[in-house]
Amino acid sequence: MQISTVIKYIRRSPYQAISALMIMTLTFFAVSVFALLTIVSVRLINYFESRPQLTVFFKDTAKQEEIVALQRKIEDTGKAASITFVSKEDVMRINEEVLIETIKNLYPEKRIQEIPFPRMSYKEAMETYGNDRPDIREDKNDPNLLAFLWIVDFPMFEKTDDENVDGTGEWTFTHNPFSRPEEEHMEMFMKKENIGDIISTQYDITLNGFEIGGGSIRNHNSDALKTTFEIMGYNEDRIEKNFGHMLKALSFGAPPHGGIAWGFDRLMMVLENEQNIREVIPFAKTGDGKDLMMDSPSLIAPTLKKELGL
Repeated sequence: MQISTVIKYIRRSPYQAISALMIMTLTFFAVSVFALLTIVSVRLINYFESRPQLTVFFKDTAKQEEIVALQRKIEDTGKAASITFVSKEDVMRINEEVLIETIKNLYPEKRIQEIPFPRMSYKEAMETYGNDRPDIREDKNDPNLLAFLWIVDFPMFEKTDDENVDGTGEWTFTHNPFSRPEEEHMEMFMKKENIGDIISTQYDITLNGFEIGGGSIRNHNSDALKTTFEIMGYNEDRIEKNFGHMLKALSFGAPPHGGIAWGFDRLMMVLENEQNIREVIPFAKTGDGKDLMMDSPSLIAPTLKKELGL
């Protein structure tokens, strides 16, 4: 909309002029936001010291048994943060401080069992408790007792089984494929030796037997990240097709960076002493992803399926 058009509206009616100006302002704002998001998406890793976000994640990989046992939902509200030039200890310290201050200020009636939060290796947790999110509360009948626990020293890779959806090699990632190995294991990792012994920089934060967050230091080096996919059995064509854009971006130079994401819904469930995660999610989806209030998803017409290649 041009200025001359606004002047024309002014002559006709001041109300039309105000509407025209509002449209111009909103249009300019929308274009500016789009341009900014485009720049951010391209330059995020290189130019931003930190990137906090609170968003809803759609998890199409959640299995029914996980939904029941681990209090997971198809949709999760996540609080994620990434920071450049950061170490694993930095991320854990910052998040620990945030959690402690949150409890003190918003839930003063609750008691944190141990400060600083204790740590346990993945191996110890699995051998002692049979899972990587043990409930270490001294009194499990106390609704106001909070027992935080860091799980560290995750193996970088694990053997695949008969349900290997990739149909590739004998190794897959344990946490996520973008994590960086611990520095003392980098040489072994780059040489692809003793794969099962490589320890990653991954870390999980658990609370009263629930995983409420997890993250890692990222593999910001293009060659190193490519090594992960090679260990997983991906050939050159598949690596280029699936991850070529990321490897190319990293090849121009990216700072070391890492972060963590909280499962905000699950955290709130524990803090509110709820037994079901649905109680803290407005308009929660069912286990198979249906929205009962909106009666969605709806059926897709066969012609639309054909158009979309479904």
